[in-house]
Amino acid sequence: DDDDDDDANNNIAKVELCDYPTIQGIKLQPGVTNWKVLTYTNTTDKDDDDDIIHWNNIAASNDDLPETLFPAKEEIKQKLKLERCRRLWPQDNNTGGFFVAFLRKNSELYKKKKE
Repeated sequence: DDDDDDDANNNIAKVELCDYPTIQGIKLQPGVTNWKVLTYTNTTDKDDDDDIIHWNNIAASNDDLPETLFPAKEEIKQKLKLERCRRLWPQDNNTGGFFVAFLRKNSELYKKKKE
């Protein structure tokens, strides 16, 4: 939809992902720009009654799922700069896992209602 693309482009201009500062002693991994959307089906092994999970890729054209589950179009990805986000893996820092984004608001996100 062209209207959806226009809305996304307008909102991208209002918030900027900034480079994340280096934090001494904390290992950070870069954000990702591509990912697979997976679903699974369960089957039961007839010999021992164990459930077996089969992972399946889902095509981005799947109309049953929201478009936001899938990686953005290339033009929008370049504007978003998702690689500026950071991931903190538990095994890297002996902590919980975290997703971190450092945002700068460039303009008002929502129009204020006139009273």
